[in-house]
Amino acid sequence: MTCGASVLLARGATPDTITIRFAPLQVGDSIEERLDDVDRIDWRLPPEKLQRFAAAGVIINEERRSTVSASGRVVHAGANGSTVRVNVHVDELDVPRKTKSRATTVADIKLSPSNEPITSGPLALEDAATFELPLRSGSLAHVGQRWQTHVLVSTELGSGETTFDHEVFTIDGSRIGIRIHGRGKITGAQYHLPKLLPGTIDLDGAAWYDATTGFVAQGSYAIHNTLLKSPHGQEMGFDERRSVDVTTWLVGSAL
Repeated sequence: MTCGASVLLARGATPDTITIRFAPLQVGDSIEERLDDVDRIDWRLPPEKLQRFAAAGVIINEERRSTVSASGRVVHAGANGSTVRVNVHVDELDVPRKTKSRATTVADIKLSPSNEPITSGPLALEDAATFELPLRSGSLAHVGQRWQTHVLVSTELGSGETTFDHEVFTIDGSRIGIRIHGRGKITGAQYHLPKLLPGTIDLDGAAWYDATTGFVAQGSYAIHNTLLKSPHGQEMGFDERRSVDVTTWLVGSAL
């Protein structure tokens, strides 16, 4: 691999400790990513109201299955980070409507020297879960290491903020396994449902950080978000459950 990445076990350390070593990205390096997402949103209403909506043809149990394939090429690299030009292909199946769609976009993404996206806006939950990791080239990671992050996020039910608790639970070769637990609130009123705010955000999963590339190589997350209230003891609102799996790998340079 032309990026010259390498990983070293700390001298005198146990197998539960690793020193991270990776070289900066170079112009021409290629990055690939695949995301598989199953997203279900159910209406929550008293049974008689749900029956009326269903009888009128309203979809009360939404389900979308998406596959995102992204191919990126580093077009700029420097001391302050890099710019990656990414081609993104999204294939989506709308299960209740039995329709398929495909979309393609091209975008430039700026990465920090630690290969994290540089952004000031809210992040998708699956991206926020591994944002601002304290893992840097030259730093030491060990089993049992813990940290916490607080990130602005976006969800299908509205924007909000989430606190993530992380713990390194294993080190396998150059892969660092991180257990992730996120809890937060939906506070954004994008969907004009102020009476249902605040909603809840819940994420549980794990990620594998590759100490030879500086990227999160794999992530798998179970997400449960709600906009629910219970006036008069009857639940009303929306209940979302997502299953997300992400794989990222550095191909190297084609130059």
